[in-house]
Amino acid sequence: MQLPYGGTQWILHVFYAIWDFTDDRLFKKTNDSDCTQYELMYPKTKAHHWAIGWIFFEIIIFVVFIIVGLIVFKRTPDEMASEAGEPLSLPSSQD
Repeated sequence: MQLPYGGTQWILHVFYAIWDFTDDRLFKKTNDSDCTQYELMYPKTKAHHWAIGWIFFEIIIFVVFIIVGLIVFKRTPDEMASEAGEPLSLPSSQD
């Protein structure tokens, strides 16, 4: 079974919050991070609080997807062996 949009994209999306905030704070890029934009919209909450909340939210989502994956794709050793079939033989080289 193949994951929609590729599994790697979901993982990269989860860690985008970390990159976005560090890109703004450490590398001083000209474009503000989403956290900085939220701080401008809601000045009572600082950008680093938005970043911490966003990162925790993304970590929770990441852990939930791991747990769901372990539950949905759970296989016994016998099921995995039957799905794997016989190993592929390598072609012999003709010298």
